[in-house]
Amino acid sequence: VDSVPQDANIGVSVFHNNKIIEMIPLQREGRIDTAKLSQIVPGGATPLRSAIESAYAKMAVQGGRQLGYGEYHLVVITDGLATEGEDPTAAVRRMLSESPVNLYTIGFCIGSDHSLNQPGFSTYRAADNLDALKQGLSEVLAEAPSFTLDSFQEPVTKP
Repeated sequence: VDSVPQDANIGVSVFHNNKIIEMIPLQREGRIDTAKLSQIVPGGATPLRSAIESAYAKMAVQGGRQLGYGEYHLVVITDGLATEGEDPTAAVRRMLSESPVNLYTIGFCIGSDHSLNQPGFSTYRAADNLDALKQGLSEVLAEAPSFTLDSFQEPVTKP
């Protein structure tokens, strides 16, 4: 969090026991209570599709507030494979095709054979220890392209 630009919006949601918990609502980085990050405890199911759809919906609202201008990055750190019925592939492809969101995933202690490892669509890093996780997060900041867009479409919700 210390490396994120001060004018960036950042939010943190965790998936735990098949629930998505918004620990830090999407907000300016300068107001982040980093003590909340130490409260994250791994465990339970991995509802990746639902988590990505939820994050994308929040980013679309923020994109509307910004009139589509700025950069949009979704960073997923996961220590598990998607729970049955939660394959994120279609949600990821939809998000990436209809919006300026860039997806970065760090697979923690799970290797690179993961549904979010979609070459040509997203960036995936495998991290087998804490140092590799920190390095992966640093790479996300370093690789984030600078661009300005004038259009961000609201996600299409299915009935």
